[in-house]
Amino acid sequence: QVLWSKDSYCATAQWSGPWLAAFTFPCWVLPRDDDLLLSHIDDLRRSPAPAGSWIVKPYKQGGGKGIFVLDTLDEVESLVSQARKVVLQPYLANPHLLDGRKWDLRTYVLVTSVAPVTRAYLYRDGLVRLATEAYDHSARHGGNKTQFL
Repeated sequence: QVLWSKDSYCATAQWSGPWLAAFTFPCWVLPRDDDLLLSHIDDLRRSPAPAGSWIVKPYKQGGGKGIFVLDTLDEVESLVSQARKVVLQPYLANPHLLDGRKWDLRTYVLVTSVAPVTRAYLYRDGLVRLATEAYDHSARHGGNKTQFL
């Protein structure tokens, strides 16, 4: 359940502490994490760096259904005020592209122990996905859905 449910994954990532931040994006489950997110937004507003876009995912759907992108912190605050059940993450601004298209690899690893010896098994089969259209860095609100995976 932890790996397949977006809200459970976010809770696990938050519980795991800062070491996981090197491997994944921060995430907030709304409305549960409203206060944490609003505090983070306040920090971003005080920062000289631009905040970037945000990806919103309904946590009971898969296959890209119901996903949308917000471009401003004001839009994120408006989403918080709606009390919708969603997962929110920073959107990757400059993804690695393959022939101008977004892509990803899905691999499966079973970790059976971490102490005293780490033991992990990599499943032989995996999945490679490639977007059907070229990625547009300047698109507002995420652009055309076919440039995503």
